Order: sequence, then C-alpha cells, then structure tokens
Amino acid sequence: MDLKTKYFKIFNKLIAFIRFFVYNKTNWQIFSVRYRRMEYITAKEAAEKWNISQRRVQVLCEQGRVLGAVRLGWAWAIPKEADKPVDARIKTKPENQR
Repeated sequence: MDLKTKYFKIFNKLIAFIRFFVYNKTNWQIFSVRYRRMEYITAKEAAEKWNISQRRVQVLCEQGRVLGAVRLGWAWAIPKEADKPVDARIKTKPENQR
C-alpha cells in the first residue's frame, strides 16, 4: 500500500467519524487549536435559542456573522456562548437626529 492510499484511508475514516459524531450528538465538545475545551451547539439548537429558523442560522454562519462558527462537513458547530447576530436590515439613527 503506497503512502497516498494510506493517507486517503485515514482521511476517510476521520470524515466518517466526524459525520457519525455530528449526526448522533446534538451537543458536542471539540478541542480548539489552543487545546482548551469549547462547547458547541448545532444550528437547530441555536435556532431554538435565538427564536429563528434553522435555515436562517445556517445562512448567518455562511455569511460569517456568527463568531466562532465552524463547518464540519455539512453541519455547523456554533459556540454555545455565541450571541445572536444583529439584524443588518435595521439601521438605528444617532440619538441627536431622532
């Protein structure tokens, strides 16, 4: 078995593990680059927490408006302490122009 095939098999096992883990867990923990433990929630849980649709949460993650959101295959891992992004359609006027 050549080196390329060996790494390909290891990569496929890793992807299969991540998909299994994401599919079977709604609340999971992932180690960050600094090896500190961070808690993540799914897009479905964030939607319930923020009272918006699951698809809207996914769009906000794709736009980069949810700080710390990471895409794992087809699922989003959102930090548990992440705040709901402010609606970009609403523009507030300065206090002196009201």
